[in-house]
Amino acid sequence: MAALRDMGVSVGVAGNQTSRAGEILRQLDLPADLIVTSEDCRASKPDQSFFRALISAAPCEAGRIVYVGDRLDNDLQPANAAGMRTAFIRRGPWGYIWEHHPDMAAAADWRMTVASERRAASRTEGTRSAPRLTCAATTSCNCAEGTAQYMCRCAVVTEM
Repeated sequence: MAALRDMGVSVGVAGNQTSRAGEILRQLDLPADLIVTSEDCRASKPDQSFFRALISAAPCEAGRIVYVGDRLDNDLQPANAAGMRTAFIRRGPWGYIWEHHPDMAAAADWRMTVASERRAASRTEGTRSAPRLTCAATTSCNCAEGTAQYMCRCAVVTEM
């Protein structure tokens, strides 16, 4: 998250959490410009009210937000319906459950793995290359050579 902010990208954290969880996250001084909880906006994912509240709080229009999530039903499909770009992150049990779902290709503009998996792969392969986001979009993707160059210097929101 810090690296994205260093590039001038606004970073947000959002999820189905209590306001108290949001307060704790804010006190941690995370490299985030925005922290939104479902209790704060009185709506829970996958309800469109949650995503509309998130868009309203973001410093840009919906189409310039990349919403990162590990669930097709709760994150990617509703974020797409709200007009955001999406990145599927394979982490935890939900990431592995949804990874090969037939609707994933249509819902995720990019696919990601967690940093610990990338580091393990780098050690295994003997390389120190930078993490890459694989582009899964088939049309209107602002990518070069299959890696995500889209980071629109606007907002990347990851779920809690």
